[in-house]
Amino acid sequence: METRNIFILTDNEKIKEVFNDTLIPPQFNTAFIENGKSLAETTKEFATDAVFIDFDFPEFKNPDSLLDLISELSDIAGYYTIVVMASRIPRIVYETMREKGAVNFIRTPFIGDALKQKVEQVISLKEYHTLVMDRAAEYVGFSVEHYIEQPLTAILGATKMLKLMHDSGESYDETELSGLIDIIIEGSDELSSIVKKFGHIKKFKKSDIFKNKKIIDLSGIEEKIIAEGEIELF
Repeated sequence: METRNIFILTDNEKIKEVFNDTLIPPQFNTAFIENGKSLAETTKEFATDAVFIDFDFPEFKNPDSLLDLISELSDIAGYYTIVVMASRIPRIVYETMREKGAVNFIRTPFIGDALKQKVEQVISLKEYHTLVMDRAAEYVGFSVEHYIEQPLTAILGATKMLKLMHDSGESYDETELSGLIDIIIEGSDELSSIVKKFGHIKKFKKSDIFKNKKIIDLSGIEEKIIAEGEIELF
């Protein structure tokens, strides 16, 4: 049985009691962390399945401190691991927390069954995220191979043909020469357009996975196939 690492940031003794009574070894390894800095360092050092943060923790009297921690944990352990515990949260703070990466919440006070259900949800979300990221990597790899290979092959083929014509020293047809140059220009334009689309990856956020947002929008890129026999490409 895999042991799940659960890290908790709270000074509330009742909350601690629920965790201790509900998440029992060896299935769960729970650790109570004393401050936000230590929590971030712990998630860097150990595999993390869930992080529970008490909204009413004294360190977060200034909500910006909590928002900064959520953003940091999102990058380290994954936004899907973060659970904010609170009885009430101001709407503007709630919305900002979601933007920073907190997508899981549990209302306090809570009982053991509610806690265990929330942990199971987080673990399922983590497993789903891993699956989606694997598929995302596969999609990006396929897109690079499929959409870049075609214009690149055309450019290389036309360039090799030009070199062959030059090295032969023989006269060549101006129409054929013009056709090869057009292939190089069109292929270069298409490559430039594709590269710009791939550049949008840097704007893709992890939370976009659950919004069915495209990682790379390749719509509008037409596959250009040179008719067999029209020109021989090497």
